[in-house]
Amino acid sequence: MVLKNRLAWLVQAPVENWIRVLQIVFGMGVIEWCSYRFNLASPGTALVACIIVAQPLVGMIYAKAANRVLGTLFGCLFSLFLLMAFGQAPVVFFALLVLWVCVMTWLGNRIWRPLEYTTRLSGYTVAMVAVTALAAPDNGFILAVHRMTDTLVGVLVMTVISTVVVPLSARELLRRKAWQSVNDVLVFLRQVVDGLVVTDLAAYRKAHMQCISGSFDLERMRLDASLENLSRGHVFQHATALVQNLLRTVSRLHVMAHQLAHLDQANTSLPIKSELMLSLQYCVEQLETLDNASPDQLETTLAPLLTQQLEHLALLETQLGNLLAETDTPDAALWRITLTLYLAIGSLESLQSSLRHMQQLHRERPDLAVANEKPRLAFHVFHRLSLLRALRPAVAIGSGLVIWYWTAWPQGASLMMMPIVLPTLFAAHPFPALLFRQTIAGIVLGMGLGYLMLFRVMPVIDGFPLFFLAQVPVIVIAGLLICNRATVGLGMVLLINFYLSVQPTNMPVYDFPSFVNLALATLTGSVLGCLSLLLVFPESPRRIVRSIHRQMLEELAHICENKACPEEQGQFESRMYDRLNQVQQWMDATPRGLNDAKLVIQVFYLGELLYRFPQRQHSLPAQLQRDIRRFLANLAPGFRQWAKGQGQEGMADQLRHAKQQMLDLLEDFRTLYPKVAGEDRLCLLRTTAQLELIPGLLERMAGYGEST
Repeated sequence: MVLKNRLAWLVQAPVENWIRVLQIVFGMGVIEWCSYRFNLASPGTALVACIIVAQPLVGMIYAKAANRVLGTLFGCLFSLFLLMAFGQAPVVFFALLVLWVCVMTWLGNRIWRPLEYTTRLSGYTVAMVAVTALAAPDNGFILAVHRMTDTLVGVLVMTVISTVVVPLSARELLRRKAWQSVNDVLVFLRQVVDGLVVTDLAAYRKAHMQCISGSFDLERMRLDASLENLSRGHVFQHATALVQNLLRTVSRLHVMAHQLAHLDQANTSLPIKSELMLSLQYCVEQLETLDNASPDQLETTLAPLLTQQLEHLALLETQLGNLLAETDTPDAALWRITLTLYLAIGSLESLQSSLRHMQQLHRERPDLAVANEKPRLAFHVFHRLSLLRALRPAVAIGSGLVIWYWTAWPQGASLMMMPIVLPTLFAAHPFPALLFRQTIAGIVLGMGLGYLMLFRVMPVIDGFPLFFLAQVPVIVIAGLLICNRATVGLGMVLLINFYLSVQPTNMPVYDFPSFVNLALATLTGSVLGCLSLLLVFPESPRRIVRSIHRQMLEELAHICENKACPEEQGQFESRMYDRLNQVQQWMDATPRGLNDAKLVIQVFYLGELLYRFPQRQHSLPAQLQRDIRRFLANLAPGFRQWAKGQGQEGMADQLRHAKQQMLDLLEDFRTLYPKVAGEDRLCLLRTTAQLELIPGLLERMAGYGEST
């Protein structure tokens, strides 16, 4: 039973994983046949390219192939420069090599994410070409040509197989992923309406995070698959617009959930609240009956339903205006129902826009125009952490050079590869200890299986078909490991080291001492590379969270000083979503993970309120506008000090003092209320109701400041 449970993931693997494994099997077979038929100089390079380029979607393969070719080209060119200029000066040679690898690692942590693999590959390609040819620099050009041509062979084979033999288009998977993301939001809407924020907070938080992470998974798929068909770029623009609207819907629903909870706790019996809840419940019930396989149903059912509900909410807003006209002293319940109704209308409008974009994804010829949306989402950039990550390859390379010089190891070039590859390729790996274990296990398993194939199986079989058939079980198991996000490192290292041992060439070397020497050099280099990840400024939740907190507090201070232009709101919004998406993986890993996620949420909503305040302040007298701007300007220095790690002891007191100032300002707002009427009164109530959120946000941020 235990063995059955351990192997259940093999049987339960989704169809996309098996298609990817099939691509790897076909790719390996074709490349090995080409190696024997055309006598490739370095078939291992083509095989590794095939393994890495293999992706679940056609567009992902195109993107990975382009990154692989460009990264290899840049790395080969720099390798030739090093060999020609400093091949006889090893000190300068390795100094420039370290500088190049560190710069490429740093750039890979700052560049647009779909291109980060190009920079990292160009960094460690130098190890494969320049270091290998250092003993004979005259052979450097031949090695660079072989690496480039064999990489092209591997990339070309995998691209043809994925496009012609076993294609898996991104279009259909994007549709399915889009509908899954919409379903996540609908589930979250149901939980908001059912009041799970009070009755089951853990399930509510899980659904909230699932909506955010699912939306960003859709955006990553869109980015990876954007090269599948350049003539249909507008298809992927609709996918990004869908993501942005889903995230806006989730943020508004999250605030609305807390407002509804306050109304329930106060036992509010306003008829408007009851009608609002009935409207939302009816909307959820109708949306949950939709079938994602029917695009026509999207067009015929969704548009009338959401239009009907928005018209109903507009009537409720009219009733609210009539109610406000009858009182000059609205109570707290009336303030909250105003804000809740405003958020409900905004949520349904965002959801309506989301479904409109999802409907476009189902069309064969979507509309070309995507108005009022960014072409791609902005991501958080780790500024200081990028520099720390760039130092790890330098330490690993230095350790390898010391061992190579001290031992005069004949396999020194092989020893130097992994200290360059691992810290560069896995610079941002969140779990270096897990990577260490998977790397060592992959090397031991790969070399062990390679030994059996090279010294036990190959001498007793005849012909290429039997030779390749004996490899298929290893390729399938390693391929399934690669398809699983938790074991991708183990699968990659296992398969790469297996083929590093087997040497599928016409003249394999059956020399056991050389095999052991290569295995020890690879294992030693891998240990050095992993130790640099573990010991040199290791990745940790606290360091990542501190980087996120520092930047978002700086941005919040920038907003308070009124220096941010309206165009920056979209970037601020999407960066905050990405930060929350990154922080949520630490929620269960560290005792303070939940508080970290809460602070990101609080800063995000406070920033959104402050960004949108200038759009609403037209309904306020000039004196109140000046008071609000002065209040925000006084907040900015405190946020900057907090971001720099200064004055944390008194930050909680400053925030609570700011909270009291905001409460006093809100009293001034209430005294103004009887002096306005009609639409101005409703606008004033909306603005005040949203500013009412600020004291609570400041109080919760003060609580976090005391716990740091």
